[in-house]
Amino acid sequence: MKTVREVQAAIRRKAESTPPGLWINGFQFDDTKLDRPLTKKDLDEATTEHPVVVAHRGGHTSWYNSKALELAGITNDTPDPPDGRFFRKNGELTGRVAENARGVFNRVGKRETFTPEQRRDRARDGMRHMSQLFSACGLTSVHNAGTNSEHILAYEDCRKNGELTHPAYMMIRSTEAFNGFKAANIYTGFGDEWIRVGGIKFVADGSASERTMRMSTPYVGTNDYGILTMTQEQVYEAVDDAHSHNFQVGIRWMFAHKSFLDAGIRVPGASDYNPGPFEPLMAIQSMVTRKDYKGRVWGANQKVSVDEALTIATINGVYPSFEENLKGSIAAGKLADFVMLEKDPHEVDPDQIMNIKVNRTVIGGRIVYPNERT
Repeated sequence: MKTVREVQAAIRRKAESTPPGLWINGFQFDDTKLDRPLTKKDLDEATTEHPVVVAHRGGHTSWYNSKALELAGITNDTPDPPDGRFFRKNGELTGRVAENARGVFNRVGKRETFTPEQRRDRARDGMRHMSQLFSACGLTSVHNAGTNSEHILAYEDCRKNGELTHPAYMMIRSTEAFNGFKAANIYTGFGDEWIRVGGIKFVADGSASERTMRMSTPYVGTNDYGILTMTQEQVYEAVDDAHSHNFQVGIRWMFAHKSFLDAGIRVPGASDYNPGPFEPLMAIQSMVTRKDYKGRVWGANQKVSVDEALTIATINGVYPSFEENLKGSIAAGKLADFVMLEKDPHEVDPDQIMNIKVNRTVIGGRIVYPNERT
């Protein structure tokens, strides 16, 4: 959606089929691609009978209507928590809320409910769908940096039913799952080449795309340095706890690929999906060109060659999961994981790498794309 009016129309359509009082949820919103900033007033014009949340694709900010703010007890006088923010303009709430300040909304209003069996089926259906998408775009391994208990069960259910077509390295972002693993003496590395326990994921600050990431200098034109969601002491405690239980730790890094390569670091690629697209060919194009969807170049000094981008997207990607002896390159004794492309990325216009067709995806010697359903 590219305009506020389109967002409003979608919410109105959903409101027509939703009982009053139930939450209406928007997903994958990108404010940088909208004709103007979204506001609480815009959402109020769509519906006043339902609490509404429109979540940014970056995962760190959301927009709420007046009904949602009322249910949560948030007013113009409500102070910001230390790890979040209620955005205001001229002292008036705009409806935009960042980071952990959003937690209060999870405890109010009515939501569609599902039985445990329904939740399990929905999780499996979603995992199967994503697995098919991953295989179709040429992904042969995925690091899930937001794994929770439902994801773990969905991986197992899909595998049991022959529906899992992508190996997963599970970075845990769930207190419940983390505590369960600790109690069972399970830690990083447990599992096999299809489903493996990875590290623990912590979030210490905000998002670059949503301008809440903590910065050493203010964002241009503001006095805003971003938001910290963990104190330094909390970071120390969390890392000590994870390491004492033999877990790898992931907090955050920004991908200045060229600088990492020049320093001799085997930097991997990352989509950070949902915030970014997961297609590896798009990632390769981005690393080579450093262009956004409008053709603007960001950080030209971080451009890499096609060969370097392919290295980042293949062998470098397995070092963080300690699987460099298992996969990441085509060699004797390693898994037969590879992709067949219609064209050579070296021989096309760099701005067209993302459009190269994936003809075949093979994992462990088995063709997972195309399959009988595609």
